[in-house]
Amino acid sequence: MDTPDHLTSHVRHDRAAESSSSEDLFIDIFQETLGFERTQLLIPQYSVTDIYGTNRFIDFAFLSRLDKYAFEIDGEVWHAPDGAMVNSQIYRDQLLRQNSLVYQGWKVYRWTDIQLSTERERIQEQLLLFLEREIVQGTLVVQKTFRVSG
Repeated sequence: MDTPDHLTSHVRHDRAAESSSSEDLFIDIFQETLGFERTQLLIPQYSVTDIYGTNRFIDFAFLSRLDKYAFEIDGEVWHAPDGAMVNSQIYRDQLLRQNSLVYQGWKVYRWTDIQLSTERERIQEQLLLFLEREIVQGTLVVQKTFRVSG
């Protein structure tokens, strides 16, 4: 999850490397669970505005005819209330961010980087459960575009 720059500008570079590997692992798990084509439906670093007009980013968004889904990968150091990089102001900001998403109609699902590494099968089960309605309705389909030559 993204936190305003004025709260974390001094730690952005270290976090980027950690996030990248965790987010890559999420993509691997998503692909193993739902297939390569459906993985193409994920929109990384999707920009949203919170209830106070602050620009935020969702790690992975999935937009369908039925719902809006936000998949968040949280490093425990960066997001846990007792984590090394989280003070009470940052933690409250994270809650505001999530509450804003829920208010705006997003279904928000979060996992830690450690869960991705140690609970792969459980996360796959959860993805299937959380996206069950989409799977049943057939909305997890990649739209193919065809070029007409003429």
